[in-house]
Amino acid sequence: MPDKRSTYPNAYRKCFPIDHSRSFISVHLNQQSIISDPKTGARRSPIVKKFTDESRVQTVKDIFEYGLSNSRSNRCLGKRPSFNDPYSWLTYNEVDERIRAIGSALSKVVEFKHDSENVIGIYAPNSPEWVIMQHACAAYSYTIVPLYPTLGDEAMQHILSQKTGNE
Repeated sequence: MPDKRSTYPNAYRKCFPIDHSRSFISVHLNQQSIISDPKTGARRSPIVKKFTDESRVQTVKDIFEYGLSNSRSNRCLGKRPSFNDPYSWLTYNEVDERIRAIGSALSKVVEFKHDSENVIGIYAPNSPEWVIMQHACAAYSYTIVPLYPTLGDEAMQHILSQKTGNE
């Protein structure tokens, strides 16, 4: 069974040792992302280059495909029904099956227009299901608009009334 402790903080500290003479928070906040493509303004985490040089990973779809190719039967997404319950996990293979099923269903239900943005609004709390929907949209070239109850009615109406190119 894999170690339950996250390797991320340890890997981060190896790449960026804590300088106790400076505030960790202020240093971290000033280095959360760096410009990776000056032409487009695209940004990335400064620690990404330290871990891998995967030039084939360019999109959200690529991120999942990379994880799938390396971790098919390993844990991918987890949730717990309540705070005291243990996590229930989906493997990369299970998530991939769901992404394909939802993406396929979307392509049958939502008309895809090649000359405009294809926008899907997702009104749901953060959850494995939300992430699966996000990846299904990315895999089938739909743009997602996350909608949350915390936005409030006025903001929600404004977002939903915006032109999306799908007239």
